[in-house]
Amino acid sequence: MISPFVRHLRLVQIINGHCAAQSRNLGDLALAIKVSRQRLSRILNLRSKPTMDEVQDLADVLKLQGEDARLFELIGRDAQTAGWWQRIREKIGPRQALAADLECGATELFEYHLTIPPGLLQTPEYAAARAATDTAEWPKGFDPAMAVDARRRRQRAVLRPGGPGYQVVIDELALRRLSAPWQVTCEQLRHIATVARTPNRVLVRVLPIDAEINSNRVPKSAFSLYRHESGDPEIGVADTVTSDVMITDPAEVTSYHVLHAALSDAALGTHDSIAFLHDLANHISHRNR
Repeated sequence: MISPFVRHLRLVQIINGHCAAQSRNLGDLALAIKVSRQRLSRILNLRSKPTMDEVQDLADVLKLQGEDARLFELIGRDAQTAGWWQRIREKIGPRQALAADLECGATELFEYHLTIPPGLLQTPEYAAARAATDTAEWPKGFDPAMAVDARRRRQRAVLRPGGPGYQVVIDELALRRLSAPWQVTCEQLRHIATVARTPNRVLVRVLPIDAEINSNRVPKSAFSLYRHESGDPEIGVADTVTSDVMITDPAEVTSYHVLHAALSDAALGTHDSIAFLHDLANHISHRNR
């Protein structure tokens, strides 16, 4: 299964490309496929998924033939797939539902975390502690137990043997500041160190507070980058206080990749990161005993 959101975005990019080449505007296209401008606008703005009838009508109107038409319809069918996260979106929260969608079928993930450890590396105890702390941010219908279970399910999918490549840079601030009870925090740090030992596919680096970053780049927020199969668009997500900001413009996504590379270069290597995590866990444990 490939991310339905990514496939929907690719479908829209194909539509926009052919419309530009054929000098078609939104009104012309809506009239040609017999839908309202509002309906077509929602499809192109990723707010509503097209039906297969609409996908086939679009293929006809845009004069797609042969392999192009078959690929267009396949992408449209993929975009309609209902992932497990969609059925429980309200209970696990829209942010986690979006992450599960974008992780689905990804070949590579790149992340930077500024204030708390990455969700894909959180222990159930830490995730539960954070959910209990952030009650003011719970969306309507949120179920913390289901959210923790959904996070575990995402971890199994990404960290499984043969899963996507995963490169994560964790700011020292996210590790040093207690964001859960100290016992839970210590186990969380040790867990990250354990995952960091996974060869080749999972790369965990700690970014020291005093690290010298190329060109003095300063990351302004946590962010994630998702790479899928050839032809599918790369997507970025920037973390804000209240919501996630989707980044779909290729030039902007590239800028985030450049930033991630600079952060990775400035961060500790794998062995030093593992040692840092264990030393910090021991320090926190000793301080609180």
